[in-house]
Amino acid sequence: MEKIYISHTDLQVSRMCMGTADLGSVTSQEDSFELLNLFYEHGGTFLDTAISYADWIKNAERSASEKTIGRWLKKYDLNNKIVVATKGGTFAAGTLRAQLSKEELDLQIEQSLRNLGLDTIDLYLLHRDDENRAVEEIMDTLFAHVDNGNLRYLGCSNWTLGRIKLANEYAEKCGRLGFVALSDRWSLAKYNPNSDPTMLDMDIDKWNYCKDKQLTAIPYKGLANGYLTYLATGANVDKLKNAYGLEINLQIADRAKKLARDKNVSATAIAMAYLRSQAFVTIPITAFSKKAQLLDLVEGVNLELSKSEIDYLNLL
Repeated sequence: MEKIYISHTDLQVSRMCMGTADLGSVTSQEDSFELLNLFYEHGGTFLDTAISYADWIKNAERSASEKTIGRWLKKYDLNNKIVVATKGGTFAAGTLRAQLSKEELDLQIEQSLRNLGLDTIDLYLLHRDDENRAVEEIMDTLFAHVDNGNLRYLGCSNWTLGRIKLANEYAEKCGRLGFVALSDRWSLAKYNPNSDPTMLDMDIDKWNYCKDKQLTAIPYKGLANGYLTYLATGANVDKLKNAYGLEINLQIADRAKKLARDKNVSATAIAMAYLRSQAFVTIPITAFSKKAQLLDLVEGVNLELSKSEIDYLNLL
């Protein structure tokens, strides 16, 4: 798998980031280790997790994903070979209030370091935002952890562009490095209006901001839960229609299928290549359960599409 630097950092990572939300819970620890080893054996060096993964699973260990990754890193002595991006600022239990006070972030960062068995977290993202809290307060807390060596680089997920700009403008005013990466929902497929207002999508304004500032995008749901692949292969898509059942996606799937045929790759690879071939560094997050799925994904992130091919797929 090809490698690339996260913009404005010295972090060189694989072109694909492995999603780990189910590790240690839905996926057993033994199977989780097998998937992590498979990813690493094929050049994967970038993992995405969060302190809250998978706390929504009944009877699962708290912070199961982080703890499973920590055990794997320790068992195979990979601390210096893997870049882990984890997230804090998660919702307080049973609420939609992001935990972004100094006390809450201090506790979450301490817990994540312990869960992962790391001295420093390479990339720390805020999973949600609380627009009632000043960005200056939030950033000052994070800067203190950078100074203490707990964190190296910062990012955010599901923040509005206005708040991202405020945070980075404040960082620049302080002579600091602000958010270097954004992690929002983004795929070749288009979405129905968002039923969860806390999950934000990459839009044209954020896209232009990332291009202008050369920030890295680390999109989640980069394969739209496989919707385009299912359409291209004739599989049943009923369970995904609420999220992706738009007429335009039928046209996009048809074009992806034609381009895949021309390049002798899968529609999945085209969907990955679409994200990988943007005007700024884009490293899609995706999960897999089988070697064949991983190989499709690797094929996609190693494939670069031309601007005309991107325009052909966009249908905007």
